[in-house]
Order: sequence, then C-alpha cells, then structure tokens
Amino acid sequence: MSKRLLVLLIVLAATLLSLSLPLAFNAEAGVIPKVIVDEGFADGYPDYMHFDVPPIMENGRTLIPLRALCEQLNYQVFWDSASQKIEISKATRHIVLKIGDPVARVNNLPLPLDLPPREMGGVTFVPLRFVTEVLGKNVYYSADFLDEPTIWVTTFSLLKPEDVIYLEQEDPNFMPDPADESGLSLVMKSNGETPRGIRLGDTLQKVYQTYGMPQNDDIDINGTGTITYWSPFAPHSGFVWSMIFTFDQGILTDVTVWLPN
Repeated sequence: MSKRLLVLLIVLAATLLSLSLPLAFNAEAGVIPKVIVDEGFADGYPDYMHFDVPPIMENGRTLIPLRALCEQLNYQVFWDSASQKIEISKATRHIVLKIGDPVARVNNLPLPLDLPPREMGGVTFVPLRFVTEVLGKNVYYSADFLDEPTIWVTTFSLLKPEDVIYLEQEDPNFMPDPADESGLSLVMKSNGETPRGIRLGDTLQKVYQTYGMPQNDDIDINGTGTITYWSPFAPHSGFVWSMIFTFDQGILTDVTVWLPN
C-alpha cells in the first residue's frame, strides 16, 4: 500500500466513522456544522450553503433557518403573520407549518416533528430532521470531516464508511486497476463482492435497491452504462471516494472504486 493511500485511508477512518443518520449533534463545543447541499447552485454542483443568519444549536440539535434552506432547494415559501403559518410548495408537495406546532401537514396529511418550528428575530428555525421528514432529502452527518462537523443534504444516497474503509485492509475482493497509472483506482475481482454483497452478474435493479439513488446515472434505455455513488465529500476539491458500477443490458460487468485525487 502506498504512503499516500495509507494517509487517505487514515483520514477516512478518522472522519467517516462518525457518519450517521441520527441528527442529534454534539453541541458542547458550540461549533455550528457546515452544510453542503446539492441543489440551487448556478454550476449545478453541490456546494457549501451560506446562511445570512447562521444555524443555531439547542439541546444538542441543529436548528436551521427555514426560508434560506427551502429557497436553496427551490421551494416557494409563503408566510402568514396573522396565523403564524408557513406554507412551502414545490411540484406536487405542499407543506404547512405553524410556529410552536410540533405537527406539520404534508399534502394535507399530519406529520409529527421532533421539535416545533420557532421564530427568533424574525427568522423561522426548524430542526434539521425536518429536511428528511418533510422535504424528502437524505441527510448525513460527520462530527469531524476534515476536522470540522459537516452535514450533507442530498437527493442522492451517500456511501457508508464500511463501503470504502475496507480498502485499509487491502480487501481481497478488489485489486489495483492495471489500466490506471495513477494508482487511484481499484477494480473488483471476477469472484469478488462489495461489502453489501453485490457481485458481477447481479442486476441493475438489485444495485439500485442495495445502494439507493446514485449521484450520477448514465444508464440508457437498454440498461447499459454506468451509475456512480459518492462517499461524503468536500465540494470542488476532488476529496471523494466514488464507486462506479458498469452494466451491459442490465447486468453488472464491472465495479471500480476511485480514491480522492
């Protein structure tokens, strides 16, 4: 194993072992997590979100400004000061919230929230869990990604630590890609399998069901092409582990893992 690869794997182990879906964050240090979203930027790439009013920490939870996040995700937001209600809409999704009310209505169906919306200084704050429960996004958290607490809000599913951290043990299922002179890619052996049990010859549908929505889907109508999944990442930096599945008529023919460059 090269020295560079070992360093990258140590970084991965140190930062991503804390990756989890529960959204109760450690607020003891008083550090507000950075938030990365995958919508609303002119170049079409995920990036850090910049808040005019920063998120706040309360009882170990991150509360974020509702309007800023919703508008970043291309939702329309309407505020009724008389009723203290907020209406949020996008395509076929319509959401109604009320200050102090722990129950939202999504397409007229009640949905309990773990904390009610609250207003401070003219800004409405909601718990970040709102993003997954109401806006239908994936939310991931790492306490020390590149030495900073970081939250990813994405349409696509991110790889879990165990999907890539096995590289530290030089997993017998993968080998260096002989066609890659950079040494930054590994290919799955013909008799290998991914940590989630995917093997060559499996179907496209099985990979979708196992890994969720990919970051990039380049499959044609015949089921031929590639789908790509990312690990937690630093925007515009090349710091990302990616797993690329290649298919021929819906059948898996290759799996390649790329290391950060």
